[in-house]
Amino acid sequence: MFKIRKLPPLSAIGRSRSVYTPFRSLRIITSPRKPTFTHVSPLTFRRSIGGSSRGRALAANLGGIKFIVQAITGVYCGIIIVCAASFYLLYRDADERQNIPGELSMENIINSVLAINKDDVCEAPRHATKHYRRLLFNLAKEEYPDLKEEELENRYDIPILSTRFLMEHDKSNKFINFYFDMILRYCKCLLSKGEVDISINILSRVINDDFVFYQLGDSEKLSSSCRVLVKITPDYPSKIKLLERSIDMLVENSNKTMRFNDTEENPFILLENSKISDELINCLNDLASTLAKYSQQKDVKINKKDRSKLLNDSLEIYLSELRNLQNIRKSIESKQTNQFNYPLFNVERANLICLINATKAHISEVLWIKGHKTKAIDWAEEILNELYFDRLSDPRVNPILLDVLGNLEVMYADMKKPKEVERVAELKKSVKIYEGHKRFNIPWYERVMKRISNTIYLSSPIGLVQKGVDERFKMKTRVKELYEFEDEDEEYYGNGTSGNWLNRILFSPSTASCSQESRSK
Repeated sequence: MFKIRKLPPLSAIGRSRSVYTPFRSLRIITSPRKPTFTHVSPLTFRRSIGGSSRGRALAANLGGIKFIVQAITGVYCGIIIVCAASFYLLYRDADERQNIPGELSMENIINSVLAINKDDVCEAPRHATKHYRRLLFNLAKEEYPDLKEEELENRYDIPILSTRFLMEHDKSNKFINFYFDMILRYCKCLLSKGEVDISINILSRVINDDFVFYQLGDSEKLSSSCRVLVKITPDYPSKIKLLERSIDMLVENSNKTMRFNDTEENPFILLENSKISDELINCLNDLASTLAKYSQQKDVKINKKDRSKLLNDSLEIYLSELRNLQNIRKSIESKQTNQFNYPLFNVERANLICLINATKAHISEVLWIKGHKTKAIDWAEEILNELYFDRLSDPRVNPILLDVLGNLEVMYADMKKPKEVERVAELKKSVKIYEGHKRFNIPWYERVMKRISNTIYLSSPIGLVQKGVDERFKMKTRVKELYEFEDEDEEYYGNGTSGNWLNRILFSPSTASCSQESRSK
């Protein structure tokens, strides 16, 4: 028989948990340590007491010096932070305006930032020229390491990197676009300094290179530079060839979405519903205008038939352009299309109205030259009726109105209609071009960046802090423009002692020696 073991009562189980749980020793509760005593001789005790008293006395005497050291350290750290933040601000702003590749050296990055900042922000292209030149010269030395400035016939001339060098050294697309954009910027700055011949020379080398013009660089910027070259080229046949080349390049790079008439008589008639871009419209306007002006050149031997063909070609280009612009305006106003359908063209209604009426004004002028005087007046009056009441709301229409009113005044005078001449003259008095609207319509960011940049160039980044403190307790003063304190040919950063200090930081000795050679030359 099995014996049944009796379980303890529930009350006993609650009181005695040791029956079910193992015993755990409380080792975490340690007993207090017993005090230990170290024998110290009287001599050692006196020395320790004397050393501690001398330390307290020395610390009390160094209290003022310690505060000065801490203050100097704080000021030094503050200067470093202000300088670093200022340089980073300039770099980020320049990088947003023009994508700067990371494969550039530190010196070339600094020259890029200074050139872009002085050109775009400070609106001082003459002062930006030296930085563009230094940057392009340094990049040219990568292919021509033995290149020296004194070997160049013109101090503003720069060698251009060959396409073979760009391909063999696996230069990124970002670097290639940046490089040719810098060349185009440099040429525009040279024009501001009056160096027309060297600017034409450099631009021609870029645009006449088929591989560079059609496959490398940004097509819109290359086309814009081509139009700049057209403006400074004196020969009309050369102007026409350059514009035709630019239009061909834009069409080829658009994946054939920009379509033209294939006839040999005039291959630049824009087909209906063709895609367009702002740059394409500018090129077509310049081409049509150049053809019309070329037909009126008296010092060029052109027979009557050729002159008539030039005018007809110009008129056909304007009419095809007007048809497409009006179709886009209708589709935009009816909300059938939007900006997404024309990524390279500004479909804003005000912009379309200005372009359409400017094209009508050109058509009116060509019709007048061709002898269709009544039609020319009708086109001009149509522009007047559409734009006259917008002259106060949109300042962009005022230049178009003034040109149209001036043309009407001449046309009515030629048609012997004095009353119409008086009417047009009265209307002309109420149309004015306000030059100041551009000054006051500058975005706040551009104004702040220009103020910061000029202050840094004048008195280093510390000048930002100094100017802020001065304006806190004194009257606000005007920030000097760049041309008021900086020489446009001196290759240094800033002015005076602060400029020399920053020059030693920003430029290597080789750059300083190069700048000295250029100044001596």
